[in-house]
Amino acid sequence: MKVHVGRTTLLLASVVTVAAGAISARPAPPTAAKSSIGNTGALAKSAVKILQENCVACHTGANPSGKLDLSSRAGLLRGGVSGASFNKTKPEASLLIRAMRHDGRSMPPSSKVGRSDTDTVAKWMAAGSPWAETGIVIKSGPPQVDDYARNWWSFKPVRTVPMPKVKDTKWGKAPIDRLVLAKLEQNGLKPNAPLNRAQLLRRVSYDLIGLPPTKAEVEAFIADKSPNAFAKVVDRLLASPHYGERWGRHWLDLVRYAETNSFERDGDKPDVWRYRDYVIKSFNDDKPYDRFVKEQLAGDEMPDAGTDGLIATGYYRLGQWDDEPVDPEQARFDELDDIVTTTGQSVLGLNVNCARCHDSKVDPLPQRDYYRMVAFFNSINRYGNRSHESVMERSMRPIASKDVVAKYQADLRAHREKLQQLDRTIRGIEQKAQKTFIPVENQEFRDEFKRPGLLKLRVPNVISQAEYDDYIRLLKERQETRENPPPGLETALCVTEPGAKPKETFVLARGSAAAQRKRLNLGFQACS
Repeated sequence: MKVHVGRTTLLLASVVTVAAGAISARPAPPTAAKSSIGNTGALAKSAVKILQENCVACHTGANPSGKLDLSSRAGLLRGGVSGASFNKTKPEASLLIRAMRHDGRSMPPSSKVGRSDTDTVAKWMAAGSPWAETGIVIKSGPPQVDDYARNWWSFKPVRTVPMPKVKDTKWGKAPIDRLVLAKLEQNGLKPNAPLNRAQLLRRVSYDLIGLPPTKAEVEAFIADKSPNAFAKVVDRLLASPHYGERWGRHWLDLVRYAETNSFERDGDKPDVWRYRDYVIKSFNDDKPYDRFVKEQLAGDEMPDAGTDGLIATGYYRLGQWDDEPVDPEQARFDELDDIVTTTGQSVLGLNVNCARCHDSKVDPLPQRDYYRMVAFFNSINRYGNRSHESVMERSMRPIASKDVVAKYQADLRAHREKLQQLDRTIRGIEQKAQKTFIPVENQEFRDEFKRPGLLKLRVPNVISQAEYDDYIRLLKERQETRENPPPGLETALCVTEPGAKPKETFVLARGSAAAQRKRLNLGFQACS
């Protein structure tokens, strides 16, 4: 039976899908030819693979860039809108080779193909550009998921790296020192001389808490001759509240933390500082990274996350908000793209936003997988809808306990009842005096500040001095009561959802909300 699942389950499914390489934008792996292909075959295989890795992402499919299809030998010989890419008479002068060398044209536009690779393609063309014997078949469109796609370095699990051998075995105390020294020795370099104690303390202090050490701290470190003196300094700095302030800002930069909404009004984001403090506290508490990420993406649905989990979902509210978009639906998808992009870059290390409009040409991510991630976030409420009141309704929730909420509601009722009683008593004295007002005095009575003066004129003929004194006292008490309502409930800027039923998500042509293509069928099942 299919059921609605929360963002926690969808998140795990999305992250596992992407991180495990269950995506497909890399070409299929070269397969060995069935027969011996000799030196020419090896050259051809290398050349075709170079085209595959550098050119085919744009030059393939139903509408290849420049009408040039480089996924087959026929397409190579046919050329594109700029003419033939292969000069049979002078292979070195071929348009393709010149473009790869950025001679007049640039292919790929972002970076030049390495000289040795370009020379390999040129030699292959001079040999007649054999292709079939390579055994390589380049298919248009996103290729199927295979071991070649999964072999990308960032999709592999973390593993223990064997320590390299070094010449100077006496330098360094930790394993990382050997990794650094190995690279130095490879490049004919030597480590700098050790720092003196004052310099070392200054450097580690700036690094961990962003502040210089005090004079007393420097003197104490210099005087401490124990073998674990530096370790004690590091522990002290890690225990400092300034550690979270120093290092939390790097995460805040990654997730585009801002305290205003941008656009022309640039309104404040209410209580967004709680998210900032949550990040700082998480660093100071040494919170596990996986827990830290889960709380931000689905803390409101984690039964053990508590107040921290709710505050953490302020992550969803850190982006820009256009409170008067020309196209509200397009603006909503722009906001979703901002969340997906930030999540992809900060958590997965992938530029997933390229796939909003087309299969990614940089990272191994097809367009359909981008919209599978959009589906994960699609059912949340927008930050607001034009007004500040809508922001308070859609993005603010109380974080107080049930007991605190119950006490606040009782105090609020008592406060309102007191104000009503004061109003009734004050109004009774005023009505007694009003019976003797002339028309102009009735007009002046509309101003609260003029009322005491009008009533004083009726002492002692209409009201007594004691009644007037009570009136002044009651006015003062009412004003103080108005200015001191019960303290409001603490609230957090957080994510909210309109209901349990997830919204349908479609692949959008060129990322346009008005151009729905294929509806996604995620097919999530209840977990046993």
